[in-house]
Amino acid sequence: MSRDNHTFLGTIAKIHGVRGELIIRTANPSYDLKEDWESIFLQIEGILVPFFISYLRSFKPGEWILKVDWYEDRTKAERLVGYTVWVPIDWIEPAETELFMDEFLGFQITDTTSGQKGSITDFMDIPDNPVFEVEINKEKVLIPAREEFILEVNTKDKRITFKLPEGLI
Repeated sequence: MSRDNHTFLGTIAKIHGVRGELIIRTANPSYDLKEDWESIFLQIEGILVPFFISYLRSFKPGEWILKVDWYEDRTKAERLVGYTVWVPIDWIEPAETELFMDEFLGFQITDTTSGQKGSITDFMDIPDNPVFEVEINKEKVLIPAREEFILEVNTKDKRITFKLPEGLI
């Protein structure tokens, strides 16, 4: 199996119990567990080897309990500890990364209501009323840093599209 169409899920971290259960520590705690997976792939000596799943369930954020066919006891399952776990790319939803408002400094903004464009120069985390300081036509304007006013965020191009209330800017 080639790793080209697979993605790294995590690592077999340790044994769980005495019936051959394993704990997968996922690379990203926000990965969603899919109930319909029939197998996973372990990288053994550089090759992805399929292992059929008896069961797989969430244990706690970032850790799953895995039981694979033919590994019925602790001794057999112990041989799999340390191997990396891979799954086909289309089995994993891309993880959403949380963005914080202060990470938008330098982003270009467009307000669809007024047509105004500008650049975020500061973020003020005022309790119950966080605001962006935006420079529009060489003037500083404060606009609410509220998710309900943000239509789109493009982190690659560093652009944010707002739909602000009429007359705000």
